[in-house]
Amino acid sequence: MTNRREGVRRRRHARPLLASLATAALCAGAFLVLPGTASASSVSCRGHLDPSTDAPVPDVFDYQFVCDEEILAYSIVTNRSTDYFDTEPVVFVGNPKDGNASNEAFSCEGNIPGFGVGCNGKATPDASGLRWIVGGLGYGSDPCAKHAKGQGVKVWLTVVTTQHKADGTPYTASSQPFRLGGACGGQSRAR
Repeated sequence: MTNRREGVRRRRHARPLLASLATAALCAGAFLVLPGTASASSVSCRGHLDPSTDAPVPDVFDYQFVCDEEILAYSIVTNRSTDYFDTEPVVFVGNPKDGNASNEAFSCEGNIPGFGVGCNGKATPDASGLRWIVGGLGYGSDPCAKHAKGQGVKVWLTVVTTQHKADGTPYTASSQPFRLGGACGGQSRAR
């Protein structure tokens, strides 16, 4: 009898051990199936959003940004509902204040009202300089006024670039969101 009880006890203790080993084996198998590292875009972008100085209507903000790699597409997402956006932003070689527009272009689409815009085109930095992309977003009411989503408008940029695998094979990749600075400066602006 003693042997039977010990045998039963062993079986009872063996079941949780077997379940643990099976779970560990499944987890190890899952790690073999998953890629070792995530494919991420190496692009770096910076930019800002400022009240427009030449818009014919109030509450229009100009955005401008630059990236260190060729841009094939980009999306702008905002925390405030937009009622207007530029459908054809301008691509500049170097500083936009110099007025040196490139022959590259983007075409943008989105909902009105909406919370962002998506744009396709091309901007390729080269020996002549970086490419700044300049466009506009318009709001139906003062985007710097305090509301349920906090003080002031906030804008994020995501870009699509061409990246290369270790063997040199190209693929497209989306970047992380980059926050565009400027805008309201944390305070409601006067109209």
